[in-house]
Amino acid sequence: MSAKVGRRNVIRLGTAIAGGLFVGNALALPIRSYVLTPYVRGRAIVNAQGEGLVPNSDNDQSQIFQKLLNVASEKDAPIFLPAGVYKIGNLVLPRRTRIIGVPGATRLTYSGRGFMMRAERSDLLHLNGLTFDGLGLRPSDDAKGLVTANTVLDLKVDDCAFQAAGLFGLDLVGCAGVIRDSVFDRMADTAIFSKQANGLLISGNRIKDCGNGGILVHRFSQGDDGTQVINNRIENVRSVNGGTGQWGNGINVFQAHNVMVSSNKIANCAFSSVRANATNNIQILGNHCTGSGETALYGEFTFNGAMVSNNLIEGGTIGISLANFNDGGRLASVTGNIIKNLTNRLPYKNPSDFKPGIGIYAEADTAISGNVIENAPQAGIHIGWGKFCRNVVAANNVVRAVPWGITASVVDGSGPVHIESNILGEISRQAITGFRWIEPATKELLGSRRSGFDHLTLSANRLS
Repeated sequence: MSAKVGRRNVIRLGTAIAGGLFVGNALALPIRSYVLTPYVRGRAIVNAQGEGLVPNSDNDQSQIFQKLLNVASEKDAPIFLPAGVYKIGNLVLPRRTRIIGVPGATRLTYSGRGFMMRAERSDLLHLNGLTFDGLGLRPSDDAKGLVTANTVLDLKVDDCAFQAAGLFGLDLVGCAGVIRDSVFDRMADTAIFSKQANGLLISGNRIKDCGNGGILVHRFSQGDDGTQVINNRIENVRSVNGGTGQWGNGINVFQAHNVMVSSNKIANCAFSSVRANATNNIQILGNHCTGSGETALYGEFTFNGAMVSNNLIEGGTIGISLANFNDGGRLASVTGNIIKNLTNRLPYKNPSDFKPGIGIYAEADTAISGNVIENAPQAGIHIGWGKFCRNVVAANNVVRAVPWGITASVVDGSGPVHIESNILGEISRQAITGFRWIEPATKELLGSRRSGFDHLTLSANRLS
């Protein structure tokens, strides 16, 4: 079935969508219902080819496309882009923008002028079935993403591909909505960089080969964010900018409160699979993390309230670290994680005396329970750093194939630590030991009725 399209005609779609409808006689592909239905129920759609855009033209088509975007926004109508390549740049997306392409076949390539595509203070921005190709060209500082969006009330990016970005794939400030089922490949810097979000869902995306980061959820100052990062696949994140963990992370949450990071598959990141800095009430749940270059799951500096549960971790210098009580980092629950095959080889020169190669490290107001740790070159569980130690329970964990099973600070000023009902096996040095900073300071405490320190209590631990 086909319909005739004039230069300024608008096609009305009704029940015929379900069977596939041709728009324009020149089109070789039907607009399938799976592409259009979410966007155009009872709504007009503008065919870009009928309005002057030419697929596979060598010419820059930005001017024609810009006019079409403005007209479609006024009509509150989606634009359909047929299969083909369209060279564009410096597109300013109007208040209400919907662009629909043929997944894997509609390609927007960056012209190299200024930026590629930018939305400012928009009611909605919906992108579906489009491939954005940055050709490795660095955009201007005005808009650093293949798509840049500032204050978009309803953002939907669905079934799109972002390739060869000169900086970021998506660069977002103050957005709410959904980024899902899209592919990000060969990002010079970061795939998705969100700042000041207002309840963003990032789900089902595939991200690989990024220069500095996979998904960044940041705020300019600490505050509620509510972003959910769920069921994404992230691999091969480098740290081109260097440093000691500022870059090179699969998922990085900074100053953003009430964020959930769940069920992600993260592999081969230069530093952390998930790194949370100065966050409140973060949940890190059920992630699969392999090949981290440093700490796999990291809560640091002024974090307050971290739930770290049911993650599987293989590789890294520390499996889970909840650090920096000296800066106020505290309050965590660490349960049901499996951590194995760690290393003590840092990706930078060690700036301190702290020894890596630890399964779980925690300092303050933390319960560590029901975890399994195997094959760490330093310790299974390490509690406290000098006097930065308070209210930590390590109970019902299994620790095996480590030199030091469970270690706890016994420096003067350390707060309460309770170690109970843990099973430890294949321990080459000591099962339970008090440490002063990096040095062992007690004999073997396994089986002892008293630790010799008022703050450190032991009960029902056993060697297997």
